[in-house]
Amino acid sequence: MTKTKLIPIAMLMSLFLSTITFASSNTKIISSQTKENGNSIIVTKKYETTNENGDVNVFNTRINVNGIEYEIKKANKSKPIDTRIEKQDKYIYDSATADKKEDLENIPEEIQRNGKTYKLVSSEIKEQISNGILKHEEKEAEIKGLEASEKVPETTNITLKTIDDKDETYTLPLSKIVSEESEWTNTFSFPIEISDYDADIFMLNGVQILKNDPLINYKDAFLEYLNLPKDFYIIDSINWDGDEYSKNGIVYRKAIAKGRKKVRNVKALYSGDIEVNNIKEYYSENTYVSVNEDGSINSENNTIYTFEESAEYNKINNVVSSSNIKNNESNNIIKSFFNFIKNNKMIALSIGSIALIGLILSILIFFAKDKKDKKENKVEIVDFDKKEGK
Repeated sequence: MTKTKLIPIAMLMSLFLSTITFASSNTKIISSQTKENGNSIIVTKKYETTNENGDVNVFNTRINVNGIEYEIKKANKSKPIDTRIEKQDKYIYDSATADKKEDLENIPEEIQRNGKTYKLVSSEIKEQISNGILKHEEKEAEIKGLEASEKVPETTNITLKTIDDKDETYTLPLSKIVSEESEWTNTFSFPIEISDYDADIFMLNGVQILKNDPLINYKDAFLEYLNLPKDFYIIDSINWDGDEYSKNGIVYRKAIAKGRKKVRNVKALYSGDIEVNNIKEYYSENTYVSVNEDGSINSENNTIYTFEESAEYNKINNVVSSSNIKNNESNNIIKSFFNFIKNNKMIALSIGSIALIGLILSILIFFAKDKKDKKENKVEIVDFDKKEGK
């Protein structure tokens, strides 16, 4: 009969498992209490999870309390003691309204709010109808060719589209002059009509004009007669416009004066609050969602279930029989492993977890081989905590 000394692999595996938290990634332990009861202890845990049936993996197969190893005997399942909805951490931002879609403001892809980073996940242009509300409107207008006596208009009109695409007219007051420039133009001209043309002397605002004198010699008198300042108007020529003619026994002759005038080109801002009705406006509704530390987006609302459950653990004896190892340890290890897989939709396999799976598969192969070899060899499990021969 061959005797073989084997390291109690199942025991070592259970001890290793006692250091691993099998709770799912979507489970959060709130509190844990341990109460001693002779050779056993009661562990009570309060936890939150997204699994409505709870998380069977919150209790480890083996635990160490004050240097003493304990093995789970049974876990007491319960119904949730509380349920709540954990809403997606999102931020909705509505842009300022605009009369045209192309005038909407540019929306940033990422913002900071309350110390968190939010990313834009959707942006939708919407329209609304404004009625009986005060709306601030502005319009910049260019007024060109203002002559010396002309003033910048005190008001201007704007049009807004109604819901049925009709133009609604509103009046805005002058807010300020943005800029003003002056220039000389060659567009100054005015007609002259001389009555009693058959006389030898004409009278122009008290000034005598001899019939044969060039009219250009009296250009300043013409400007004074028209009440036009010489700083803004210059007459360059006065020429006859046709022959003399008679009307009602009076002889007439026409002339035309041409020259330059100084004009102002003004940019003016008109603004004010107006009450609008039945006006179509556009705005963008923008949804931002907070991101995790790894940059991923919190994409869903979750139902969070709160459980308070307990498990009973028995103290482990120093000597472990082979039947206990085979029937209890292997079953507990395999059960814990497959429960872990069952209750986790997504499993991140690290190097350690891959090694764990390989170790579990090695144990299964070992027990299969042990069953085959049992017919030929008798295997004795030795506890190395005791010396041989004792």
